[in-house]
Amino acid sequence: MKIRLLVALAVAGVAAVVAAGSAGAAQDSTCPDGILASGIYNNVSVTGSCTATGEVLIKGNLTVNGNSVFDAGQGGTIFGNVQAWNGSVLILESFEIHGVSASAAKSVILEEDTLGSALIQGGGGAPLGACSRHDVPVTGDPIVDVAFNEALGTVSIGGRGGCANSIFDNTISGGVNFVNNQADPTDGNSVDLNTISGNLFCKNNSPHPSGAGTNSVWGTINFPGDCNAP
Repeated sequence: MKIRLLVALAVAGVAAVVAAGSAGAAQDSTCPDGILASGIYNNVSVTGSCTATGEVLIKGNLTVNGNSVFDAGQGGTIFGNVQAWNGSVLILESFEIHGVSASAAKSVILEEDTLGSALIQGGGGAPLGACSRHDVPVTGDPIVDVAFNEALGTVSIGGRGGCANSIFDNTISGGVNFVNNQADPTDGNSVDLNTISGNLFCKNNSPHPSGAGTNSVWGTINFPGDCNAP
């Protein structure tokens, strides 16, 4: 049922873009002049800062190169994979996405998306004082916020620093891994109000993720002392 829903949403996204009159021969884009207009693209590769000004359909992959920014809050569909590299900022809201991988990104926000899986590894910088930095493009502080999504696979956050790292109020058909995340105690870590069909695995987080006892977990809670605030 969820796979059929993902396909239906993707088709609806394509139809919406075409109906908006932005269809045409799909091409690759490097987000010229920092703007990705509503439309259909093959692959998108971002170097610098890029803002999507409307709903977009990416038939291939989205790559956010090192120290670059992709800010897309208008929704859309990405049939390929999303990769955010070292020092980047990735914001995707109201998207249908195959999968997201972020390696040492400064900030990652995934909200109200339907996605296959998410792997967010490293980045964020030193935790102490991170909530007072305010130097990260768009988000201000270095954060990860995975919230209000439907994930068909696994959601993993590991080895993060920064101000805050959160997996909040998602429906996740796979498991959740939350390991080795060291956040500023001001905002801290949280794994809260999720419905998780698979296993919940928490280990070596400082502070312990708050709110973890509010999750509905159908599988096994590994290291429950680390998955719940003391």
